[in-house]
Amino acid sequence: MTRTLIIAVALAAAVSGCATAWSGDDSIQPSAAVTEALQPVTGHWQGTLWETAGFFTQGQAALDIRLGEDGRWSGTIGRASATGIARMQHGWLVLSGTATAPNGQRQVIFYELKGDANRRWGEVVTSFLTQHASVSLRRMP
Repeated sequence: MTRTLIIAVALAAAVSGCATAWSGDDSIQPSAAVTEALQPVTGHWQGTLWETAGFFTQGQAALDIRLGEDGRWSGTIGRASATGIARMQHGWLVLSGTATAPNGQRQVIFYELKGDANRRWGEVVTSFLTQHASVSLRRMP
């Protein structure tokens, strides 16, 4: 009985620890430290998302996003409109949010991009049949 209780408590603690992912609630305000860390990368970014899977055909989508000083980002990924929250984590730009296709289908976005104040890149999982893709972004003047 005690063993079962300990296991139940441990599982409850593990599950509650996993509840910190972005919920899609745009009313959440990033802290001042988060917005200060984002200052060097705020602005207009454009680039491409390329499928890197081993299929006969490969897809690509244009990216066009604006990263605000308040930590929010919005733009387009291919023909889908996208919004979310941005943060810096160990020098990586992390974009999380949701993309909504013209047919209403929604996809969770989670991009971790390394780089500098003018270029960002990384490998992500994307909507191309849930395959890996490369992301490359360039800051626009």
